[in-house]
Amino acid sequence: MDSGHFLVIFPSSLKNVALEVAVLAETILPQIETFLNTTLSFRPAIVLADNTDIPNGYADPLQGKIQLVVSHPYNQFLGTRFRNWIQMVLAHELTHMLHLEAASPEIMRWRNLLGYIVLPNVIQPMWAWEGYAMYVENHFGTQGRPSDTLYDMYLREMALGDHFEPPHLFGGYSYLDRWPAQSGCYIYGASVCQFIADEFGEKKLGEISTLRSENFQIHGFDTALKKAIGVDTNELWILWKENLKEKYRQQFQKIRQQGITPITFLTNRGYYVSSLSLSPDGEKLIYSLSHPEYLSGLRLRDLRSSQERLIVQGSIVGNPVFSQDGKKMVYSKIVTERYHSWFDVFLYDLDTGKESRMTHGARAFSPFFRKDKIYFLRRNIFPEGLYSIDLTSKKIELVYEFSASFRPNQALVNPSEEILVFSGWKNGFLDLALFDEDKRLHFITSDIYADLSPSFSPDGKILFFSSDRNGVYNVYAYNLDTDEFYQVTNVVNGLFEPSYDGQKFYGISYHGLGFDVVELLADIQSWRKIEVEKAIIPDSDDKITPSQNYEDKPYQAIKHLFPRYWVPLLWGGSTRASDYLGFHSYSLAYQSDLQENFSTTFSYQGLFMDPEINTWLYLDQEKFQYSLSLGYPIFLSHPSQLTFQAGYEKIYRDDSLYSGFWEGFFLHSQFSTTGGSDSWITSQSFNLTYQNGQYELYPVQKGLFSWDIQSYRAGSVDHSWYAQIALGQSTLPLDFALGGRDSFWGVAGYPEDFLRGRIAGRFELGYKFPLLILDQPLFSIGLVKGVQGKIYWVESAAGESWDTLNWIGNIGSELSLQSFLAEGFSVNLTLGFAQPLESNRSGEWYLTLSTHFR
Repeated sequence: MDSGHFLVIFPSSLKNVALEVAVLAETILPQIETFLNTTLSFRPAIVLADNTDIPNGYADPLQGKIQLVVSHPYNQFLGTRFRNWIQMVLAHELTHMLHLEAASPEIMRWRNLLGYIVLPNVIQPMWAWEGYAMYVENHFGTQGRPSDTLYDMYLREMALGDHFEPPHLFGGYSYLDRWPAQSGCYIYGASVCQFIADEFGEKKLGEISTLRSENFQIHGFDTALKKAIGVDTNELWILWKENLKEKYRQQFQKIRQQGITPITFLTNRGYYVSSLSLSPDGEKLIYSLSHPEYLSGLRLRDLRSSQERLIVQGSIVGNPVFSQDGKKMVYSKIVTERYHSWFDVFLYDLDTGKESRMTHGARAFSPFFRKDKIYFLRRNIFPEGLYSIDLTSKKIELVYEFSASFRPNQALVNPSEEILVFSGWKNGFLDLALFDEDKRLHFITSDIYADLSPSFSPDGKILFFSSDRNGVYNVYAYNLDTDEFYQVTNVVNGLFEPSYDGQKFYGISYHGLGFDVVELLADIQSWRKIEVEKAIIPDSDDKITPSQNYEDKPYQAIKHLFPRYWVPLLWGGSTRASDYLGFHSYSLAYQSDLQENFSTTFSYQGLFMDPEINTWLYLDQEKFQYSLSLGYPIFLSHPSQLTFQAGYEKIYRDDSLYSGFWEGFFLHSQFSTTGGSDSWITSQSFNLTYQNGQYELYPVQKGLFSWDIQSYRAGSVDHSWYAQIALGQSTLPLDFALGGRDSFWGVAGYPEDFLRGRIAGRFELGYKFPLLILDQPLFSIGLVKGVQGKIYWVESAAGESWDTLNWIGNIGSELSLQSFLAEGFSVNLTLGFAQPLESNRSGEWYLTLSTHFR
């Protein structure tokens, strides 16, 4: 669909959404152009995806596309203050596109020559990238995350506890390896940009962007700040922190005057804790943890002994629900398959530990038990509805169909299994509604506040929920008999997902490391009665009327394969391109010394068919090499994957004994998996390769096997043990060469080709550990992360038969200085020493510089 300034690409099922996006994009564009003092210089593609239930979006200025996942948010961590999720994400990503492609007339001359690799605004910290986009979604969308009470909570905790991180740790998404990690670029960036607008005027944000886009200076962002508002980044950070401290100091005084509810933390891991549920007997808690140093999944906690264990691995959404006898529970979990990642219903038997999948591709959320059936919400498929599963026949039936003005988020039934409660977006705001025998929604809240996480008291007479109606997420109560509302708690850092056992409340609260499970006492006598008035909120307009007729055309990948940039090399250049849907992608590079020597490399990947196609070609003045393969990935139970690949290749082998071309067929398979517990986590990868062909005139068959394993104690990912095992057998005498440091069979301390054989094996055992955490700025957007140590032991063998193997080995250690020049551009300087295990050989010192760019 061509809207004039944009090319909207969509599956036929999203025709109405595509029309909405086209109208919104054309409406938002001039506002963002005015804000940033720039003009869109090309026609981006907006790709609408509906292959996952996890909402997301990204902008790629190199490829010239914005991708939007149309799925709706499913928990408070993604924000609650937006009337139109698609508009908010579109405004965010379109800001990225315009912000990063801004360039002065002088810079545009270079772009006319080299293409869209010339992006001066890329050279600025990631907090600024995300800060600008968050500011726009809040001011030119229909509200956004910066106005969300959740983001206010993050900032309040930092200000009251003086837990601010320095700005250089948000120069890249991956720089900060503790909470709030990557989210910090959004939280800090949004608040700092809002502070600039409040203190210096909104136009200064556009001026800073314009000044930054006039050059490629590494300190250009700081220079632009100084020129526009008179302070550099560090000075701005100080002003911003003091402003927040004063703001939240005043808010805290008001909260304290009403008496703060004391809470006790039961867990202390932090990051994202959710999906809290209390067993019917009040003796067990279930909750989900998502943490970079632990396996994601459900934990079962015994409230009497305080012991807990991981029982289900995977990404869980919503609150698990126990059966009335407490022996089973039902929940929704993401299932990743070849072409989609959707949530499905799972049933878990607490006695046997068996997990059963109840739906397949249903896009199912918030399941619960009711009268020998499992009920669940089916979301992101229109119309959305409430469905049931018969536990005997497994038949799925529609129970209720929701109108377009209500997007359900959570469903629950009271203990007598008569009354249902829904939490969902009504015309863009999170409200609560009851559903009974008349099969109608009766809204008990209807206002601009976020009301979520409903749960019933054991007798079913009181509905508890979390709401931000006093500016902080607290627990509230609704009496179903009297229609009266009460504020149950008064906390500083928010309370979510309340569960009540008749005496205690359990919930989830925020602190400096993230979210954790808490318990609290809130006697009914201390509850404060409040008035909740229903506001008249107009229905959202579902019908979008474009100002002109947008023409639809079938998608043709070949029309979008022309490269948008090239990178100059020594007497040559390189480029890469892909069509907007990723069906075809390729890269091309050429270099020459302007005499006889040249090299050309071409690679291609085709994902338009199963199995996928991979091709690689290399040509220079002496040789022509190539590889052609077909591959197929298989997604197994989370988080395992199996990949098969088969192909034919002709590769030059630079070898002292068999120098020349290898040509023949190959088969390759790889299996990777991660598992463990809350004590140890282990990742493993198995590779098996078979080759059948010839080296020049020598026919050869060869088999290779490798096993890589890494294990670390949960909660301490920086300390890890690893082991590598490799075995090879060939029909070609002396085929495998052991020694040196830079090959698959490398053994430091020995020269290359020190040991050869028809059979080879290699074993390495090592331990990696942090020595020094530096976290110091490097230039303007880089970071010196720290020093990591490694000790290792290697044993290798080769020979013509198993009973004639010769052995070599070493022990060694390394010190590695780990740095980032920019996000995605790591640089590691490693100093190592290897001592051969043979007493007559001296050790070897080595120094290596490695880089990785993505």
